[in-house]
Amino acid sequence: MDKRLLEIYTEIDALILDLLGPLRISKSINRNTFEKFYTLLGELAEIIKSDGSIPVKLAGKLFFIYMSMNGEASHTKYPDPLFLEIGILESHLDKVFRH
Repeated sequence: MDKRLLEIYTEIDALILDLLGPLRISKSINRNTFEKFYTLLGELAEIIKSDGSIPVKLAGKLFFIYMSMNGEASHTKYPDPLFLEIGILESHLDKVFRH
């Protein structure tokens, strides 16, 4: 794995508890953590655009976060901020995976 991709993987891995913990406990969004996450996804999208591939471990980590958020959303009422956040995340992931 490219050095910066490994760093992004490590940084995203370190954010998971702060991303998903508040969702699971109180169905709330940790705005600062999500902004850090989205910044990393933006950087990842740029790297992928020039490199053309995403490491499987990193793709798996992103899939885990997305599916965990969807799982938590099934326990909330629409229009909950969680649904809006999932939409934002989908937009960022689209940039990563549709280069």
